[in-house]
Amino acid sequence: MKKSILTITFAMFLLTVIRHGSDGAITRIEYKGLRNTDKSLVTSKLKNKKDSPFNRDYWLEERDMLMDLDIFADVRYDIRETDEGKVLVYRFKELPPFIAFPAMKRTDQDGFLMGPGITHMNMFGLGIHQELMARFTMLPEFMRAKELLYCLNVPDKVLLPVRTELEVNFFDSYNALKLYHEKSVYSNLKFTYSFTGSLSMVMGISGLWVHHDPDVSVFRELRRDVDMYAGDGEWDFLPSAGGASSLIPGTGS
Repeated sequence: MKKSILTITFAMFLLTVIRHGSDGAITRIEYKGLRNTDKSLVTSKLKNKKDSPFNRDYWLEERDMLMDLDIFADVRYDIRETDEGKVLVYRFKELPPFIAFPAMKRTDQDGFLMGPGITHMNMFGLGIHQELMARFTMLPEFMRAKELLYCLNVPDKVLLPVRTELEVNFFDSYNALKLYHEKSVYSNLKFTYSFTGSLSMVMGISGLWVHHDPDVSVFRELRRDVDMYAGDGEWDFLPSAGGASSLIPGTGS
């Protein structure tokens, strides 16, 4: 009789543990503050899972990955005890969806350039960054140079399992060093695949289009004439490709 009572008591205890999560397992995960962000982007970065105990080391990695998206001003968590068990709540403070800024730079060739810039921080709620800038010479010679820059940054696990970065730059100016009208378009497409938090591989392709100045075909270098352009057409196209791997010191095993 005593054995039966003990068996029933132990079985009821196990049932209570399973039903109420007394073993510390997370029974539900909630997300607060996601107004412009798709929840799938957040969940792709999380390591803490439902039906598993909360792991603070995982949380520290999650916070770094979420903040690296550059769409949140703050990311926090808290754990609530409920009748059904532990509820893990992630709380997000999003950055504004658009940021406008003055785009400025200074070069010896073109002087001080300034113009408008705008960044779309979170396209489609997927953490995709899109940036457009236009800069024009202000000093010393107004409108001497014109530059347009477009950048696109797509996080990994969104469209592809790699982080994708695209840059396209248009430049129009008079090159005072080689004494010709410089008009060019440069584009660069880069893919980064992360094997772990410390090891990643980068592959990229780029292209440079250079417009021929009809008034200048050679420049003087070391007392000899050097052809300015590679081909005979109106534009030269110079492609390139490369790859590399990187390991962040102190984080590998």
